[in-house]
Amino acid sequence: MRRTREFNRTAAAILLLGQLACGGEGGDPTFPSEFVGIYTLATVNGSALPVQLSFGLSLTDVVDVTAGSLELTGDGSYTMRLTFEADEDGAPVAQNQQDFGRASVSGSTIALTSDSSDARATGTVTVNRVEISSGGATFTFER
Repeated sequence: MRRTREFNRTAAAILLLGQLACGGEGGDPTFPSEFVGIYTLATVNGSALPVQLSFGLSLTDVVDVTAGSLELTGDGSYTMRLTFEADEDGAPVAQNQQDFGRASVSGSTIALTSDSSDARATGTVTVNRVEISSGGATFTFER
């Protein structure tokens, strides 16, 4: 059980998903409408899902990212959801994590700030793609 709790904390930090948030006050009220929508996680580090990520010092501290989405709304808020599997006592266990926060765009740069931890990540955005780098991994969401 200790490993599961450690896994949750570490994986959440790597994957921008801090503790489960309760929502927020929204972000930029002038968020560009062309970026509003739901993007589906397509690749991690350029590889199609599922993708194995290390989150600790041991070679056995890994998760398999199996799905995800990023929703950007007109009020400048975001919701990111990730599904991943971890090995717990020899059996794969699926876990879902989500994070809420504020999104802002300047040119082709997007910034996401989590309401749960004030963690901030930046990346690039186009009408059909959002790319976010965090914890040594690059997450590409497409619509």
